[in-house]
Amino acid sequence: MITASHNPEGDNGLKLVDPAGEMLAASWEQHAAIIANVSDEDLGQTIQELIRKVKVDLSVKSSVFVGRDTR
Repeated sequence: MITASHNPEGDNGLKLVDPAGEMLAASWEQHAAIIANVSDEDLGQTIQELIRKVKVDLSVKSSVFVGRDTR
């Protein structure tokens, strides 16, 4: 979830949740920080490295939901 649009740009952020909708384990914070700060050019490679490092099972079906608050 992208957050804080009402705040200055530097305060904006991203909320990541686990499959149950709960906060991610603290061990994922370092991975999220790396992804958030990587250059556009290196994003794909960085994600592939993370997938290998944490042994993500790509055969498991996943969903991405996109929503927009138009207030």
